[in-house]
Amino acid sequence: MSEPKKAYVYTRVSTEMQVEGFSLDGQLSEIKEFCSRNNYTIVGEYSDKGKSGATIAKRDDFKRMLQDIELRKDGVDFVVVYKLSRFGRSLVDIMNSLQILNDNGVALRTVDGAINTSDTMGRLITSILAAVAEMELDNIHEQTFLGRQQKAREGRWNGGFAPYGYRISDGVSNEPDILVVEEEEAKIVRMIFDFYTNDKMGVAGIVTECDRLAIRKLPRKNSTLTRMNRKFVTDVLCNPVYCGKIAYGRRHLEKPDKTGHRKMSKPKDYILVDGRHEAIISYEQFQEAQRIREERAPMCNKRPDNEHVHLLATLIKCPVCGAGLYGNTTRKRKPNGEVYKDYHFYACKHRLKVNGQTCSFRTNINEQDIDEPVVAILSKLVNDPHLAELLSHKLDTSTDKQNVEEAINAQKKLIETTNSNIARLTSQLDHLDYSSPIAERKAADMEKRVDNLYNEVEQQEQYLEELYQRLFAINQNLLTKDSILNLLKQFDRLYAVMSQSDRQILIRTIVEEIQIYPEKQADGRVIKSIKLSLPVVYENGETPRIRLDKNTTVETVVLLSKGEVDSKKIRVEFSLEDMDMSEFQDGATYTQIKDYVLEHSRLKVSNLYISQIKRKCGIGVGKNYNLPKSEDSRQPQCPPEKEKAIREAFKYFGMI
Repeated sequence: MSEPKKAYVYTRVSTEMQVEGFSLDGQLSEIKEFCSRNNYTIVGEYSDKGKSGATIAKRDDFKRMLQDIELRKDGVDFVVVYKLSRFGRSLVDIMNSLQILNDNGVALRTVDGAINTSDTMGRLITSILAAVAEMELDNIHEQTFLGRQQKAREGRWNGGFAPYGYRISDGVSNEPDILVVEEEEAKIVRMIFDFYTNDKMGVAGIVTECDRLAIRKLPRKNSTLTRMNRKFVTDVLCNPVYCGKIAYGRRHLEKPDKTGHRKMSKPKDYILVDGRHEAIISYEQFQEAQRIREERAPMCNKRPDNEHVHLLATLIKCPVCGAGLYGNTTRKRKPNGEVYKDYHFYACKHRLKVNGQTCSFRTNINEQDIDEPVVAILSKLVNDPHLAELLSHKLDTSTDKQNVEEAINAQKKLIETTNSNIARLTSQLDHLDYSSPIAERKAADMEKRVDNLYNEVEQQEQYLEELYQRLFAINQNLLTKDSILNLLKQFDRLYAVMSQSDRQILIRTIVEEIQIYPEKQADGRVIKSIKLSLPVVYENGETPRIRLDKNTTVETVVLLSKGEVDSKKIRVEFSLEDMDMSEFQDGATYTQIKDYVLEHSRLKVSNLYISQIKRKCGIGVGKNYNLPKSEDSRQPQCPPEKEKAIREAFKYFGMI
């Protein structure tokens, strides 16, 4: 008898109600019997309940199965499903998923015998049936779309949760599928439109004012959080339902592209008819709100440079709350409204009270102030022989598959615990007794804890993804000593020719996080420490960290053992005197100084003038930088008014 083949089994239902024999249990029973007949050993079961086959985006267990196949976790030979439509209904998704199976030597089989991709004919039949499955799905969508269109033309609600300010009629006291005003919620809707059209407040201003007045939304099944936010206010202002209209087709989900991504579009032509429900505001007030939105739209265009990449976004940690700083862009305009400069900066995402956060770090950090020093530090570090020697010693023993797998399991348990805490708090919010005098305070506290937990789980999932990537690299024998050392040696050459997006990827390969000071130091430093994220897993999970909180030393401390024995710690010191650190110790680059002078004094200065004033102020400049070629050669001297402006820039950047 031949050796049993290993198989994963996958089941899926699109709704909880399925015909008998097509339920999850029915599919699994048929699959197990099929595997028994064919001498397959089931080594993994995956199931998605209530998930559509239109896309794999929300099919978590299906994606987990593909990931396990890519990692070759169990060395399976087959994936067995009840029928092809359970595997997927999108031709793009089916073919992409089959490519993953094929690349890893795994074949797809169906219980009905229609599919067996282990041979050429089976792959051909699969392509044909996948196209048929997609046509069937399109037909279902078309029929559903036509039904909803007709309901919209009749002025009825099309399903889903009712908009804030309304509830859906029960069909007893009113006609079915008719919106009925919820007066307590409607008061907030009217207030938002009044603030916007009469008091001329912006969206952020409305949220801030509601926060100041302690105005809260009523909790609902689809939104338990009561604090106002900008998305909620914007959605209210844009929705024509509040002036008595029913709209259908304002948003349309496009078909998946080659990568499987689906884009949300906003067609100009959509159904807009008088609804059968009562309006909360007048049609004239709604039109006035749209006019104001169109008038303000050009002012909100803060990021015209779509090609710009924020190199260190999320790597830089807030010195107050610890969250990753996000990258943003604002436009500087002349008095006549003409744009003359884009200003790129990092800021804490929790600093805005309008989003229910209370972080006090409100500084915008100019990207040039931190991007260039970080790159300069990395350039010096990766070329230092001490680090190469340390890594060469450690890489032979640290890429241990078992350690990574244990870290993955621990991280999964941590994510599961955090999600359980979120579910528990959300349930408590849903059942909170709002008649209690301290209910508002309890709700606010619980909302803040939920926000913090969501941030935690986001970071935990990101780290889990990194662990999976490391494990995949180990399995593919890519995580070798030579590959890592070559990456470090070629850093400068690679960085010079890379696009901005590729540079970001390269930096994230090396850096895990960057700690900064709350305020710029007297010597102009912003960076406190850099924690490296080299693809190395130490026994205690530690990674190298560069500390910049001393004037004379950059320290990289690597703990090599769980124990606290001093002999098992390696300390590598890099003297700033030995490393030419002038590139990021001078407080500002030539470009930053020129930009500052132009913005504040309306004067243009050259690198030559800046270097001359640097020498006058005793600031280090390259030994021969911008010196005359000979004693007889004449060189322009910096005019007094420009010297004054340059000195002001030096003071601003803490250089003098």
